[in-house]
Amino acid sequence: MTNKEVTSENKVAFYLTYIGREAYDLLVDLTFPEDPENVPIEALQQILINHLEPHNFEATERDKFNNLVRGSTETFRQFIVNVKHQAAKCNFGANLEIMMRDRLVAGCNNSQVKRKLLAQKTLTYTDARILLEESDNIDRALETTPEVMFVGKQQHKDKSKNNVNRGFRVEKPIKKPRPDQFGECLSCGARHPRQNCKFRNAKCYKCQKIGHIAKVCKSISTKYVENSESANFTSDSESCINTLHVMSPQHLVHNVKFSNNKSCDFIVDTGSPINCMPLQKFEALQLGTKRDLQRTDTTIRGISGQQLPVIGKSDLQANGKEVTFFITKFGPLILGLDGLRKLNVEIALLSESLQTLPPSIADLVHRCSRASGGMKVPPVKLEVTAEPIFCKSRSLAFGIREPVKKQIDELVSDKIITAVAASSWATPIVTPIKANGLPRVCGDYRMTINKGIKQSASTTCDVEEMFSDLSGAVLFSKIDLKNAFLQIPLSQESKAYTTITTPWGLYEFNFLPFGISVSPACFQRTIDTILNGLHGVRAYQDDIIVFGKSQAEHNSRLQLLLERLVHHNVRINASKSIFMAEKFLIWDIVSPVEASQWTGNEFNPFYLLQNLKIAVSYVHFLDLLNILRNSFHIFLR
Repeated sequence: MTNKEVTSENKVAFYLTYIGREAYDLLVDLTFPEDPENVPIEALQQILINHLEPHNFEATERDKFNNLVRGSTETFRQFIVNVKHQAAKCNFGANLEIMMRDRLVAGCNNSQVKRKLLAQKTLTYTDARILLEESDNIDRALETTPEVMFVGKQQHKDKSKNNVNRGFRVEKPIKKPRPDQFGECLSCGARHPRQNCKFRNAKCYKCQKIGHIAKVCKSISTKYVENSESANFTSDSESCINTLHVMSPQHLVHNVKFSNNKSCDFIVDTGSPINCMPLQKFEALQLGTKRDLQRTDTTIRGISGQQLPVIGKSDLQANGKEVTFFITKFGPLILGLDGLRKLNVEIALLSESLQTLPPSIADLVHRCSRASGGMKVPPVKLEVTAEPIFCKSRSLAFGIREPVKKQIDELVSDKIITAVAASSWATPIVTPIKANGLPRVCGDYRMTINKGIKQSASTTCDVEEMFSDLSGAVLFSKIDLKNAFLQIPLSQESKAYTTITTPWGLYEFNFLPFGISVSPACFQRTIDTILNGLHGVRAYQDDIIVFGKSQAEHNSRLQLLLERLVHHNVRINASKSIFMAEKFLIWDIVSPVEASQWTGNEFNPFYLLQNLKIAVSYVHFLDLLNILRNSFHIFLR
């Protein structure tokens, strides 16, 4: 390339070509939504500089400079280098050498050397540096000088300790002070000067203060942990753990399966940062013996102050994850926050309507909320007749890369998707934002298998049929299925069709994904098969409606439905479900119970748009009129 080839028209193109692929991808993200080819080259350079060049805050760097102090094991030369390195960030200008000189004097951390520095009336930075380096040389010489004997003018190395009895005069080393000449160090408890203690600037794990360790901390010995993230449970420090002592006869339990295929129920305790197991249960499960336990100084106290003796701790494989359990002499089986996070245990906050349900139905709802591993139904087979299509991954905006990567990691840990090395199919992903603000990872299957997949008939019922079936019912329940499509397993040969390509590699779905044109029909066919034979139950997409003309009829139908869902391992979202309601919204339209109580004013279009809580749009209004026309018999009662 010559200067004649580069013109003002193609300068940006040459620049984007020669900066490399990584820099180009970064510019695409930084200039979004504009195309980098349409941005002037000066602006592109400034955007890269502003993004890559670190920004130093002068006030913060000067504060760090003013607090520089030589460590007890740090040489003077190392201290001088640290002062220079920090001064380069402070922009002292003409006062650079003055500030560096003052910092060398104030931070040398040696009283004898500091006296020599202050004794000079016109001390400069160069003088201070030379004096410190000379002191460093003297210290090194004293440390490496061997014992020698003087015989006249000759020097001989001491070869034997018996030489002291032969009339030679031996130069004895300077005696070091005995430990008992000093009191206890306030930083660590040993007998030595505190100014030379290596724990002088350590942080205490009990009171979180600087200057001492937990061994000599004078604060209250029992510290209740408020934030489990800050607790340090290593054997090098002593921690005191506060855990809840639940006296209720009913507990929320979670079953934990260990590597030897033995399992037991643990009490879920969100007030405890650690996991506890009594020694008797530890040995009964054949997880080890007392000799296999690791040493720990952790102390566990209940909310009333009662101490629970800790024997040791053990790292066990629980549900395929490594979890640390503290073994106690006695006490309950506790699964704390540490275990809940590592085992990805979800605690569903059930709706208030569950309080009115019979215990047997409430227990079924709880079991359905904890279901995992997908539905126990025959795998869905996708029939694709098109030739394989492999698309490259799309570049993601820099701001959503981290959330998307986190969502992909969660799908992998839940075994919904699996990483693959190669595939004949590859679909780029789209990341629509969900109501909770997090991105949903879906494949844009319009570009690949949707073009040649064999369509399947849908059995989705119409709204008119739903209203007709609900006629006369006075009590309703609406069951919401969690991640409905992602509960239906795929056949082994169908998984390759669903492969998605991401900036982090290829992944194939193990369950029916969103975005495939036949996914709604496959799901509806599966859910209809599960509900086959149940009376008073209708399904529409991820909602299941249960209705009855009396409370006894409704509860009987609801229990049969939940038993069927438990049998097929269907997971529900209890927090979004509604139980034993007299009226509720179905797809933004009121149920027939409320519709039967309408008056003539409700047929006013503006009244309908205001009270039915639907979007104010002409299309929705026409759909509503069509529903009212076909279901007019409801209003004639």
